[in-house]
Amino acid sequence: MKLVTLSAAEIPDLPALHAVLARRLDFPAWYGANLDALYDLLTERSEPTDVVLAEPRALRFQLGKDYDRFLRVLRDAKEAGASINIVVM
Repeated sequence: MKLVTLSAAEIPDLPALHAVLARRLDFPAWYGANLDALYDLLTERSEPTDVVLAEPRALRFQLGKDYDRFLRVLRDAKEAGASINIVVM
């Protein structure tokens, strides 16, 4: 099981979010760093993964409308069969 905790302190914007996810989820170098590419790689993962959103209010403030789109991608990937759990603290 992989645990990925995302905090506002390290994610000031959407590019930083993609960089953190790529590093922590061991995405390939060709990762497109966009929400469509994120969905594709999440649905291809076989390793069970917990994605923990620490400080969700601060993350929402920093990411703006991208926060909701990011959550939608996580939820859509889970519904499509990705082995991820989404934990909002």
